[in-house]
Amino acid sequence: MAVFRVLHRWIGLSVVPIFFVTCLTGLALVYQKGIVRQMVTPDAVLPDQYGVQQVGAELEQLMAMPQFHSDALIKAPNAEEPYWWIRRPGGDKQLFRIGDLQQYEQGVWILPVLEFARHLHIELLSGLVGEVLLLYVGLMTLLLGFTGIWLWWPQRRGFHWRWVIPPRRRLKLKSFLRLHSQSGIVLLPMFFVVPLTASVMMFQKVRNALTAAPVVATEMVDYAEVSNGQIAAALKLSVDSIENSWPTYIRLLPGDVPTAKFRLRLEDEWHPNGRTNIVVDLGAMAITDLQDVRQARPLKQVLNQMYPLHSSYGMPLFYSILTALVGVGSLWLLVTGTGSWLRVNLRQNQFQRSKLQLAEKTG
Repeated sequence: MAVFRVLHRWIGLSVVPIFFVTCLTGLALVYQKGIVRQMVTPDAVLPDQYGVQQVGAELEQLMAMPQFHSDALIKAPNAEEPYWWIRRPGGDKQLFRIGDLQQYEQGVWILPVLEFARHLHIELLSGLVGEVLLLYVGLMTLLLGFTGIWLWWPQRRGFHWRWVIPPRRRLKLKSFLRLHSQSGIVLLPMFFVVPLTASVMMFQKVRNALTAAPVVATEMVDYAEVSNGQIAAALKLSVDSIENSWPTYIRLLPGDVPTAKFRLRLEDEWHPNGRTNIVVDLGAMAITDLQDVRQARPLKQVLNQMYPLHSSYGMPLFYSILTALVGVGSLWLLVTGTGSWLRVNLRQNQFQRSKLQLAEKTG
């Protein structure tokens, strides 16, 4: 038991700074779509008759704008995000209205703030090094859960809900340990889901970064050379090839031949952005690559659910609330766990001082 207590304590202390950052940024990102709707696009709504033909026509107009660059990532409107957005590599998002494609200007200061929070959350602003650190924190958080269960189990009969919710009266350090253990056991089911999904996704990113072949620089095809209507036709071809699908991400690919990549979300798919990818040769107007998520291997289909389970995007409202509660609860566990460690240190220091004073008196 003592080994597990020491292990739990020092693992917890080793992840405190990064754990705190990921909890705070995660809370902001869980509700980032709602934040954007309230602050930037309060009047945005997806028209009832808005279909692929209208999406294609507006996509053509959008890509002809001066703000558009060939290396930009475009996201098509949907029910949760009823507006267009464009983001260049390393740049901020730009949001555009459906219909007249006017750029949103109200409250746009929040967009770079959310983008900063996203990069801080997924890579600690330090690329591969940050991803490795986040993978470590995710795995250690799972280990904290297992050691926490081991330490709580002998005291399970003393469980009471009043030790789960912070008391209204002034908190005392001596109560932090019980608050920490009882709150942790209640949060445990979702507490395992969030770091587990984060660890799986981060492992994939780290592995891909370490095993990826060197990137060969290729020039982007100038969109001005693409004939009018080709992008819209390629979009329709992609959506028609997958029944009950809707376009999400759209980008032009580098190379000698004008090529576009479309990402589609199926009607009953959990993933908010979909996992079906289609590449279309704009010159030949032919599909050169199709990755249908329904034909993926079972393991791949499981891995595709990590993102919605972690972020709660595309999930029911109650799941988003649970995810947010885990974020708040994790911060509470951090506070109570650190507080209980401080109390142990204070008691040990007092004990050492008492021994020294006693030794001086008797010496």
